Amino acid sequence: MAKPGAMRRLLFLLLGLGLCLIAQSEVSAGRLQNGLALHLVAAIVCLRSGSGGEEPVLPCFAPQEPLLQWWRRRLWFLVPAIVLAFDSFLLFGRAQGAWWAWPPYLGALLLLGLAAREGLGGNRQPGERRPWCALVAIVAVGAFMRLHRLSWFPPGVYYDEATNALEALYALDRHEFPPYFPGKLGYYGRYGTLYEYLLMIFLAICGPSELALRLSASFPGIVTVPCFYLLARQLLPKPVALLAAFLLACSRWHTNFSRIAFDAILTPTAVALAWYLLVSGVRRSQRGRFLLVGLVLGLGLLAYDALRLLPLVVVLSLFLLWLGRHLRLAELVSALAIVLLAALTAATPALFALHKDPKAFWGRAKDVVIWRNRTPWQAREDILANVWDHLAMFQFRGDRNGRHNLPGSPMLDGPAAAFFLLGMAVSLSGWRRPASLLPLVWLGGMLLPGMLTLRFESPQALRSIGAIPAAYLIAALPFVRLLVLWQEAFAARGSLPVRLLLLCGGLWALVAGYRGFFLRQARDFAVWSAFSTAETVMAREVARLGPGHRVEIDPLLSRHPTMRLLAPWFVEPEPFSAPTLLPLP
Repeated sequence: MAKPGAMRRLLFLLLGLGLCLIAQSEVSAGRLQNGLALHLVAAIVCLRSGSGGEEPVLPCFAPQEPLLQWWRRRLWFLVPAIVLAFDSFLLFGRAQGAWWAWPPYLGALLLLGLAAREGLGGNRQPGERRPWCALVAIVAVGAFMRLHRLSWFPPGVYYDEATNALEALYALDRHEFPPYFPGKLGYYGRYGTLYEYLLMIFLAICGPSELALRLSASFPGIVTVPCFYLLARQLLPKPVALLAAFLLACSRWHTNFSRIAFDAILTPTAVALAWYLLVSGVRRSQRGRFLLVGLVLGLGLLAYDALRLLPLVVVLSLFLLWLGRHLRLAELVSALAIVLLAALTAATPALFALHKDPKAFWGRAKDVVIWRNRTPWQAREDILANVWDHLAMFQFRGDRNGRHNLPGSPMLDGPAAAFFLLGMAVSLSGWRRPASLLPLVWLGGMLLPGMLTLRFESPQALRSIGAIPAAYLIAALPFVRLLVLWQEAFAARGSLPVRLLLLCGGLWALVAGYRGFFLRQARDFAVWSAFSTAETVMAREVARLGPGHRVEIDPLLSRHPTMRLLAPWFVEPEPFSAPTLLPLP
């Protein structure tokens, strides 16, 4: 027998979900004002359903081992780790590029892992069966989206991709393993050491080819899916966590950057791992997981520039958990110290790059910051405009760069686009419980690199790529309320209808993702032309012809690094001048 009060709340929620679908259809038709108004009405109607218990429930952090005893036992690992990291720092300065500068650093990472061994346990909840089959199927879908027709799209090797590969090949050929890449080939330096070494592995296996470039991005893109599920399972019930992972697996936004050889693809992986370790450390009362959080933060500083803001997000999250009384003050201070110590140790190569060439280390960030050549106060109007652009890019108007997105299309598709704003309203409705605000903190923190970018580039999907895990977790929140209210209304009948509804949502996400990426974005001319496609086609043809042919190159296409990558033996002539070359014999 259905409970009348629960049934009424469930009907309110279903009405709100239906209004969300209508609102998103209005947005898709170009009627943005109608869509925004309907989204607002949908949020009000859904919140009328009351609190369904969907906010993340985290226990108070209560480890069994006393704090001072934990530190005394871990110092046997932490002190040698710091010594080895410092030794590695000195060796990087004495012999840049020598392989023997790395073993002390790797030894320091190993010691951090040993010190955190209490935090390496499983993620299994009491009485829960691991959803291996469902998770394997979701990862397979994610692999399909990131590997399907990989030789066909992207259509070319973009300038930055080619220079990434050339730097890696230069180091491989000379057996150099530097802590950072200062740009010896005439291109700007690269401080994303972690991705460069990953790219080296694929170039060594597959050779200097487009396939090696694509796989070096697809691999971390696929790995992000199970990492994100681990995070979602800490905050959501299992069926909804699986749905959230499926939404990410089908994501057009994430799929796009999982095919481009940019170090930014490591950002969602690092964000998902750091967030998971932080929340699971509190849930399982294990300080060792805070060490692993610091390890991820330190390694993140060896990757994309946007991850330099991740430590700030972690610190804000710890303070939020303290305000929610999930952490005592002593444990908060200890957690901050643990994270800082591990992060500084793991970030040794980045710290060396900062010490060696601070101007170049911060150069790229200074070039793209919105208040370049002026003060933040003078740029306040542009900053506010950027904030609006990045909040609206999820459902209304996305990145206009064809390399990052189908120009102007929302960054989210399918159910994620329809229910994202509703998920934000659900999260905000639990503001009295600070843990429910964690998704918003991570979303806002990882949007900052895009919000603070140059005005003409806004919204910036690449620099905001770290917001992907938070965006899909927020989009899944309304389904938690649906699951809870259904079980309240029909406890005897179970939640099978809701599970079927979640399955339908997953299939909808798959169709929307495939159609949006392979049938629309990959066939759009603005996207095609954004990947240095003409230069790549020319380089492929030169490589196919081989030596012994006379080649004349248009001035607009000359001196492109893609030619050096795909046809390394080719020596480019001076660009031709049409009046002197024509007519051709």
